[in-house]
Amino acid sequence: MTATRILAEFGRTARIGPIGCNASLPAPVEDLGQPFAGDRVCAKSRWPRWFGYGNLQLVICPCRLVVAVSSSFHDCSPMAPGQEDGGFGAI
Repeated sequence: MTATRILAEFGRTARIGPIGCNASLPAPVEDLGQPFAGDRVCAKSRWPRWFGYGNLQLVICPCRLVVAVSSSFHDCSPMAPGQEDGGFGAI
């Protein structure tokens, strides 16, 4: 799947594979494994926190819902879930 198709699908559904806004954090973990854990979004508060897969970053609220999804492609190849083997990889 090309980056253009992934972004078009995200625009249409607000989802990239099992990841999407308002998704419960356990859903992508079941499909993709444990995400890397990032820091707090705000230094004064424990939540929300950053989590991610590759260069796809998720903001997770205290109730463990995805409230924001972002990605950066400036220093590496785009990566996305839902590759042919069901894993997460470069597109």
